[in-house]
Amino acid sequence: MMSVIASNITPVIKKVLLGLLLFLISFFVLFWNEGDANISEIAKTSIEVQNIANIDKNALHKKFVSITGALETNQQLEDIFLKKNYYIQINRIVETYKVNTRKNNKEDQKKIITHEWVQNIENKNEGKDYHRDKKLQSITQTTNFIALSGYKISIDEIELPATEPLILTQENTIQSNNTILLNQKYLFKGYGSLQQPKIGDIRISYTVINAPSQLVTLFGKIDTINNIITPYYYNDNKKIYKIFNKTREESIIELKKEDIAASWIIRILGFSLMWTGLLFIATPLFLFISVIPFIGKFGTIGIILLTGLISIILSTITIFISIILHNIIILVIVIVLIITGLFFYIRNTDDKSHKKLIT
Repeated sequence: MMSVIASNITPVIKKVLLGLLLFLISFFVLFWNEGDANISEIAKTSIEVQNIANIDKNALHKKFVSITGALETNQQLEDIFLKKNYYIQINRIVETYKVNTRKNNKEDQKKIITHEWVQNIENKNEGKDYHRDKKLQSITQTTNFIALSGYKISIDEIELPATEPLILTQENTIQSNNTILLNQKYLFKGYGSLQQPKIGDIRISYTVINAPSQLVTLFGKIDTINNIITPYYYNDNKKIYKIFNKTREESIIELKKEDIAASWIIRILGFSLMWTGLLFIATPLFLFISVIPFIGKFGTIGIILLTGLISIILSTITIFISIILHNIIILVIVIVLIITGLFFYIRNTDDKSHKKLIT
């Protein structure tokens, strides 16, 4: 047994040291996460602009604002199946009907064959099928000029809202002998039909941001001299420059949801780092237990569960302490409660001591 342990001493030391490093990093990750500024709270500080035509340009110059209006462009976009029109963005979605073969699991040799629509098929061994034409790949086009209420937007930096499905009609589509409009959603190219497609058939759909768009809300920094809206930076290098298909209030709610999701992802990451670190630190114990008959397997499971429980407890405590330390109001309340508790404790102790002296 000692020879087994001795032969593994160097890797064990490395794992223990790595475990200590991960364990310490996990506390930093959890502490930093609770102090990181929520984007939704930053967004609430923006100046709401409802009617940009009546603003005081001098007062709003270089300010963080939220503007609600419609996106506009002076450029038209077109595609091989879509006529030229005013769009902010066009997504052409090309799907090919193909055979998909898979297994239920590695042990099961029986193959399951399904037929399904797959986007951007890339099998180069299918020969010279017409659907391999590069023109028929899914693509995205975005206009070079976007404005909101007369203020230009930086297309390279802005996060655009989600596209919406385009209703296809005879008026807005380009058809040919082998590409036909089947319904308001799909163009079809092939030898079968949308209901009974053949292998290699293609269906094409579009999602777009129309111009003018529906009402959107943009968060950014307004430059009233150059009539442009640029990213707003906070905490030195973090920025808000985003468009929502929502009102200001709905956009802030959406940002809050994103904040919560991001916060929990980092909390889980911190917990995982802590658990992994403890498992590495426990490597000598794993090694020792593994050579003990009848105990090794159950002992290993026990250590894994115990380190997991310890990680949950320590992560929870770290999160609560971090929330308190990063929140001035909560910190003041906790300090006041502690001082008040100590005051009453000392007072009660003095009263009891005084009564004993009297008796």
